[in-house]
Amino acid sequence: MKEVYQWKEYLQHHSMQIALVCSVVGMLWLHQGRCPDSSSQALSQQSTVQSSGTNAVSHGASIDTSKLHDECFRIPNMRPSGVFFADTQNKYHDLPSIEGVEPAFRVGTYFQKGNMHMGGDLAHFQLIGEEINKLENVRQYNENTSRRTSNDTIMSLDIGANQGFYTFFLAALGLQVHAFEIDQTNFQALQQGTLYNTKEVADRVYLYPVGLSDTVGRMGSKGSQYEGFLQKDNAGPILSSTLDCFAYHSNLLQRLLPSPNNDGKRLFLPFVKIDVEGFEISVLKGVHNSLYHPFVTIGSLLVEVGPKRWSRASVQLQEGIEEMKLLASQFTSQFLILKGPSVGHAKSCPLSLADVLSGRSKKPERELHGVQLHRITDSEDWVTLLTAMEKDSYDCNFWYTN
Repeated sequence: MKEVYQWKEYLQHHSMQIALVCSVVGMLWLHQGRCPDSSSQALSQQSTVQSSGTNAVSHGASIDTSKLHDECFRIPNMRPSGVFFADTQNKYHDLPSIEGVEPAFRVGTYFQKGNMHMGGDLAHFQLIGEEINKLENVRQYNENTSRRTSNDTIMSLDIGANQGFYTFFLAALGLQVHAFEIDQTNFQALQQGTLYNTKEVADRVYLYPVGLSDTVGRMGSKGSQYEGFLQKDNAGPILSSTLDCFAYHSNLLQRLLPSPNNDGKRLFLPFVKIDVEGFEISVLKGVHNSLYHPFVTIGSLLVEVGPKRWSRASVQLQEGIEEMKLLASQFTSQFLILKGPSVGHAKSCPLSLADVLSGRSKKPERELHGVQLHRITDSEDWVTLLTAMEKDSYDCNFWYTN
């Protein structure tokens, strides 16, 4: 303990010298090629032993460390990947976003027709863009605040990033993106994507070869590159972590901006995307101490849900239903997104599923790019809906806003 605090004191008194040396020799540390500054939250987090049971931060929010997995304190500090080997074998290629997506972006992909994938997500891109474009007041705060530690602290999370179709779209919108991906080939595609976008966009992207779940430790994976998911394997190559643990390691709460809508909550996370092939409930079970913190407001969230696949994470239907209800309680509006016949994979979440909803939810509140948004207002609809989805093996996207 004494040595830890001596180390912290040394860092505090020599932070400017450390930053100067870093800038001279070009040390690549923590933020993908950026040197630490005197206010580096991750540096402070790594060098401090918490004995009070909370990770205190300046604006009142804290991670209750008593609720974290013991393994969270034993694993190395989770940092984004930095410099990497460029693809010289032409395994990946530069793919621009399709027409109709604004702002435009690029991805590194091994798909020959990756634009087909983006075509099915046009409605999602529009919904996200509309919400983020409402945040000009937050953006102005970010530009002027003395607490700013980087050019972009309007943060978002891409959990299950695949090859970066959402990662680079979010970065192009001006958000700092923390992207998590478990497949090595997909992860390399993400890295290549930073080369194909402008430096301004690429510098907003932070990549982690980490699988988020409700477990901290090593795991394996199963499934294809495009639809891979975690699998229990104590000797596996993938680091699994709860988002709560990641928030502790990265001091996530301290890096969020004040909430723009004066709702009594003090911190704001503009957007979260979750697409983890059946592990969505496992991910949600691991966010109670961070995203569900009473001081945190999430602007909007998009999640793919497939109850039939929950067994991959040893989640029972009723447990998943309760977790989905808890997620809904964090937002003022919740929508089921149903696919019309013109949308790819329409049979995975057909328009007919609206029949199981009650009252006004049966009718779409909005239609765009071939999909329908049905507002869910009755909590019992979650039981009926998710039970029907499990029965027919449907995988649907849900959209939440505050």
